[in-house]
Amino acid sequence: MTTDLEKMKTVKRPGEFHRLFDLSYGRNEFLRAIERNAPEVMADLAKKVLPQYRLVKPKTRKECEDLKGDNFLQEPLLTALKPTLMAWAKRHNLLYPAHQNSKNRHFDTPLPFFDAYTNIFLSSLIDWDINGPRSTLKWSSTDWTCAPEFPALRDFEFRDHPWDASNTTESSFRQGLLENFQKVLEAYVKKTHRRAESKGWQPVPKEALQAHFDWLVMHRVLGKSFKTIAGEVRHPRSEVVKGIASAASLVAGSAYKRWLKA
Repeated sequence: MTTDLEKMKTVKRPGEFHRLFDLSYGRNEFLRAIERNAPEVMADLAKKVLPQYRLVKPKTRKECEDLKGDNFLQEPLLTALKPTLMAWAKRHNLLYPAHQNSKNRHFDTPLPFFDAYTNIFLSSLIDWDINGPRSTLKWSSTDWTCAPEFPALRDFEFRDHPWDASNTTESSFRQGLLENFQKVLEAYVKKTHRRAESKGWQPVPKEALQAHFDWLVMHRVLGKSFKTIAGEVRHPRSEVVKGIASAASLVAGSAYKRWLKA
């Protein structure tokens, strides 16, 4: 019997592995869920934060592109954006509290942009400005200025003996060839998995439901209780709580419990 949860749309995964601490997969889905359930949040970002960026951004498109790869050049822009960005995050319940700096002082940072003062957020904002606010804001992957490429193996190759049609039927040849191909393919896939894991790459979660990100936005951004959400989506409260936690872990990583309690 198929349950309602099984009928829910599964989020398409970007790949099989991702870099350690790369949360772009979950954060992009969180952004899409905000667009579906709270479009006013993105409209506010375009209205309040984007103009502030445009006041301090470089004049040419090439300079903007170059800016994405230069942390030194980004620093004054990020400093100028901080008050506006923090105000935007506070208005929409996106703040993540209780970070500590070197002086052991607590300060708030915004989610999903809780590392907004790195080139990750600024790269996203630059691309959004170039493409226009009606385009889709995409979360940049983890710091690509020093991130390694995926440790892929050599090109996949398969060779087998030629078909001796005088001693083997076509059906037998086809069956044998496919069996040998499957063995070689399976070995290549397993070896790729082992190599990726040995280099510190992490498997992308195999199942993430779009509805879970919607529930997360309803709870975290719109401030609705688990009980209210359960009633609106007609699912048991326990399923809603579990689904929200699952989506939050893909957005905030291991710190998701602190975020949900904020």
